[in-house]
Amino acid sequence: MMEDPYRERTSLARGARDIAKEAKRHAAKKVNKVMDRASDEYSGRSYSRFENDEDEEDNRYYYQDGQ
Repeated sequence: MMEDPYRERTSLARGARDIAKEAKRHAAKKVNKVMDRASDEYSGRSYSRFENDEDEEDNRYYYQDGQ
């Protein structure tokens, strides 16, 4: 009879530990997804800004040659 409460407690602790591990894994996955999305948005903005700068430079040289 003494083993039953002990066994229940250890299995409960093991189950709580498993739940905590799973929750931590899901939280890390969510954080990674948010970071990837933020990084993609930043890269997209930076690239479009780079393209706009390049277009402006092309136009500047074109107008200087045309004078």
